[in-house]
Amino acid sequence: MPQVVVPATYLKVDLTWLIPGPVGKSMNTFGVHYDNIADDAEIDAGLVAAFTPVAENAGSGSSLDHLTIHVGGAAPPYLARDVNVGVQGTQGADALPANVSCLIQKRTLTPGREGRGRTYLGGFLVESEVETDSTILPTPLAGFQTMADNLLEDLAADPLLGMYVLHLAGSSDTTPSAVTSFLVQGVVATQRRRLR
Repeated sequence: MPQVVVPATYLKVDLTWLIPGPVGKSMNTFGVHYDNIADDAEIDAGLVAAFTPVAENAGSGSSLDHLTIHVGGAAPPYLARDVNVGVQGTQGADALPANVSCLIQKRTLTPGREGRGRTYLGGFLVESEVETDSTILPTPLAGFQTMADNLLEDLAADPLLGMYVLHLAGSSDTTPSAVTSFLVQGVVATQRRRLR
């Protein structure tokens, strides 16, 4: 299976969530560009500050446990470090199961499939926010969009230089693509494992 290319001054950040239910864990991955004169402590603090408001929007039974930060370089295996976060969700009600997720699409200026990305946020939606036809009510949907827009802005605050879609080795161009906007989908999504 091809690996993601993480060039120098880029990070692959894996967020590990603890969520209620039989699954127990969920993970999101983001590419982030950083100022190469910043030290690890500054970068870690910037990432935790950016992702904390997201974690606080999770259901009360969910929490952002830790970040695994893969530091880009010449070739894999990339140096990695874990940063404990431990931020509990503050939504008043327990979240729906993790397979009932909020889907956020990442938009870039790179055309075609290679210029797109997405992430699923399980453990965020509560039952009162979802209609029987699986649409997310307008008020929570607007709140998720604001949260996503704020995250994109926070990941561009010094020493961070923005969110990027990282590409697979063997792609026509492995230069990371800057995420220019997020689009939160109005219908709940389910991420299924593919059987091969």
